[in-house]
Amino acid sequence: MSDTNYAVIYDLHSHTTASDGLLTPETLVHRAVEMRVGTLAITDHDTTAAIPAAREEISRCGLALNLIPGVEISTVWENHEIHIVGLNIDIAHPAMRDFLAQQTQRRQARGRLIAERLEKAHIPARGKGH
Repeated sequence: MSDTNYAVIYDLHSHTTASDGLLTPETLVHRAVEMRVGTLAITDHDTTAAIPAAREEISRCGLALNLIPGVEISTVWENHEIHIVGLNIDIAHPAMRDFLAQQTQRRQARGRLIAERLEKAHIPARGKGH
C-alpha cells in the first residue's frame, strides 16, 4: 500500500493565538500538514485576524493545504451563550469587518466587567502582563 494512499483529513474548527488557541497561525498550518490535514478552517472566536498570516505561510512555504477562512461567533440565544461557526466567509466584507469589530468591543467590555467583579471579591485577576 502506498504511503500517500490515505483519506483526506478535514479540520473545520481550529483556533490560533488570535483567540484562545495555543499555536500561532504559522505554526498551526505546519502542524496541520504534519498531521496530514488536507483542508483546514481557522475559526477563531470573533476574529479573522489569523487568516492572512496563515495564507501567507501556506503560500511562502508551498504547503499542500487548503485553507478555509472562518470564524466562531459568540452570541446569546434564549439566555444561553452559543457559538456559531461560519465557514468560507469573506473576511474583507465591510459588514463582516464591522460586526467583528463590535464583537471585539463587547468581548473587551465583558472582560473589564469580570475583572472588576474579581477585584471586588478580592480575587486577583490574571491577564496579559500578569
